[in-house]
Amino acid sequence: MPGPVTFLGAADTPCCGEPTFRAQFIPNVTVNGIPVSCQTHLNTPHRWIGAACKAPHTAPIALGSTRVKVMGLGLGRVFDPLIACTFVAMGSPNVIDHSL
Repeated sequence: MPGPVTFLGAADTPCCGEPTFRAQFIPNVTVNGIPVSCQTHLNTPHRWIGAACKAPHTAPIALGSTRVKVMGLGLGRVFDPLIACTFVAMGSPNVIDHSL
């Protein structure tokens, strides 16, 4: 799905009310001077608030861009899903990946 490119520190959709942010990145590829976050990169630790588990956890981008790769990883974009969590919510306002 096309979308703005995400980066270190960008927000993900809150998981059970806790804010989460992109924590991992590619250090030598930037968007507006900030390192990009890609497929398999984790967000900040946060807690499940539901009854199933309250242990802190992190979640990686499940699948980034299928056409734009950074060091072999799919470039992360707004609305890319996170494994067993939510999805990327924030990206660059002026750097868009138009591929699927």
